[in-house]
Amino acid sequence: IHADDAMLQLAVGGGFSWTIQLVEWREVEPAPNDFFWEYTDWLVRAAEYYGLELVLRLDHPPDWAVSSEEIIPIDVAAYAAFAGRVAARYQGRVMAYAVWNEPNLAVEWAGRPPDPLSYVGLLCAAQAAIRAADPHAIVISAGLAPTNHADVTALDDRLYLQAMYAAGAGECFD
Repeated sequence: IHADDAMLQLAVGGGFSWTIQLVEWREVEPAPNDFFWEYTDWLVRAAEYYGLELVLRLDHPPDWAVSSEEIIPIDVAAYAAFAGRVAARYQGRVMAYAVWNEPNLAVEWAGRPPDPLSYVGLLCAAQAAIRAADPHAIVISAGLAPTNHADVTALDDRLYLQAMYAAGAGECFD
């Protein structure tokens, strides 16, 4: 049994009706407009087979979409286009999309210091693209890592969340 299939079986056996699964952007689109959908196609079919509602977490950018020169380290337009393509491909089959993971950690924010304003820009762009492709999909803001400090490696999740809301994030996720 494939490890991911076994995980889905465990979820069903444990009484869960939803599962969140990582979709690595770098694996699906390793070069601009060069897509490999095999894994995500399998994952969506497998979740349907097991009767699980699926949340796809979209992160792990390809090298071509990361910049050390820009204020936002991720190519926002490219990420939004990717999120929109995923939502269009699985319209009505995937219930929700999580936009990134733990952007309050530098290690998850392309090695750059956490920047809530930049993340809100990414979140809002992705939400617009997802909504255009699948108006009924749920858009979830990234989970934040619990931290108790603020430096170039991490920003306290409470401070990060306050800054996100101050920047208008509340309008960009469900």
